[in-house]
Amino acid sequence: MASSDDLIASECISSDCPPHQVKAIHPEAAKLIKKYQHPTKRIDPATPIEAIVERVVLRFVIEAIHCLQDGIIASARDGDIGAVSGVGFPPFRGGPFMWLDTVGPKVIVEKLKKLEAEHGPQFAPPKLLLDKAAKGELFHNAKP
Repeated sequence: MASSDDLIASECISSDCPPHQVKAIHPEAAKLIKKYQHPTKRIDPATPIEAIVERVVLRFVIEAIHCLQDGIIASARDGDIGAVSGVGFPPFRGGPFMWLDTVGPKVIVEKLKKLEAEHGPQFAPPKLLLDKAAKGELFHNAKP
């Protein structure tokens, strides 16, 4: 089994790997991880991979919301299309805003506040998300 230092990059999480198989870390990736990892925080080996994936997705969603909030993209639909077509966001999730609407803005705010308390301000919910959650609104209009 991989050490906690290696866990973030060594667990085989792609669909082509047999369960519990560990792949070698690419040397260049190992250098980057070592350079940018927090000096004292490490991923607990007991942390489910789903929790790690969700944390990464939530950071992506935060940035997408900032893009909408700051006028970099014109609509949630543009953000979804760009994320799916441009950077490989899972198409079956519909894009970051569609995923957010499916889970619910209030739920996402709760998750982000917990992560912010544990990991810092990079998980602070953007103002636009806080506003949508408070009003019970979604990013996509739910019109028939």
